[in-house]
Amino acid sequence: MFEKIQEIDDNILSKIDVLRTHKLDKIMVFITNMGNSGGIWLFLGLTFMLIRGHRRKGAEIFVAVGTATLMSEVVFKNIAKRSRPCERVPEKIMLISKPTSYSFPSGHTTSSFASAYVISNVFLANCGFIIFVLAFLLAFVISFSRLYLKVHYPSDVLVGMLLGLMCGVIALWVF
Repeated sequence: MFEKIQEIDDNILSKIDVLRTHKLDKIMVFITNMGNSGGIWLFLGLTFMLIRGHRRKGAEIFVAVGTATLMSEVVFKNIAKRSRPCERVPEKIMLISKPTSYSFPSGHTTSSFASAYVISNVFLANCGFIIFVLAFLLAFVISFSRLYLKVHYPSDVLVGMLLGLMCGVIALWVF
């Protein structure tokens, strides 16, 4: 079963290679850097905490990113111990530094989807469809950048999405 998943992952990554351009390389590096250590999401959380009436939402984002980091980086990566696709790519071809942690699941994706869920939850309920779309669009683009840059397999990202949504639910439940 794992061999079949690996075959599908490799096939999808080879199809993504067709999209590569110099300009898109730079864009994907920028986008993935926004997700480093949950940076963009923590920035948004801090921004919400500074706005009266949205402080709770900021705290929920911090809990979502913290839960996502704990679950993906500490628990699941150390259980699965899956190597990254970039381990098979020469260093000179890499557009970013090779991450030192394991591949499964994608931490960028997990924190992005946890945060997008938390952000969209309150705004969707209050007619903020645009905020809902933007939050999840950013989460999807950050997740795709991880595939484009060959630091994750598609199954790492898919599980990161699901785990992130669960972490978002947990963050809202805590509050």
